[in-house]
Amino acid sequence: MSDRALKIKKIINFKCYQENKEIYAHLFEIQQPNEDIKLFKERYSHDLGTLLVGDLVLDLERERLLEIHPFPEWVVQLKASMKINAKPYLVVPNFSPSFMKKLLRKSLDSKLELLKDQISRLKIEDLIGLEYQVGINVLVPAYVPHFFISSKIKKEEGEKPPYLQVFEPNYLSVVKTLNIKPSYYFKLPFHVEI
Repeated sequence: MSDRALKIKKIINFKCYQENKEIYAHLFEIQQPNEDIKLFKERYSHDLGTLLVGDLVLDLERERLLEIHPFPEWVVQLKASMKINAKPYLVVPNFSPSFMKKLLRKSLDSKLELLKDQISRLKIEDLIGLEYQVGINVLVPAYVPHFFISSKIKKEEGEKPPYLQVFEPNYLSVVKTLNIKPSYYFKLPFHVEI
């Protein structure tokens, strides 16, 4: 394992995502209204867990731990009153749709072993960074390895970290009953920076 930090090579923005949605649909989805909505339409429903909302002040410029959850999460960048110039990013491995389909059919223990093996062999070229903008809400599906990271924050100039909110099911009672964790972590063989 190396202590050096590598810079993400593949960063996509909103425009790039819009032009290539189908390429990324198995890894993340920028939430946008469906064209057939008239006033209100339910998008997702989960039978387990109540809603958990959390504030994320993204004071993290270097990372190597990918996490997964056995549930989806939605993360939106919100406007803040502080001086914020740094950009937040969602980072995911560029796993193929067939790999993700195979992963989702496995038992939890098999999922964890398969992910551990795949992640141990990742290179910086295998990661995608999705650049956030204020107001963009991203769905990270269940079991997709990911982390959130900020570009350089000029703290000496009074800048503050980007502000995001996280929406996810609160599965604490379920995880206690099933004796599973709400999050699992995998260490990359290198650190990542933007």
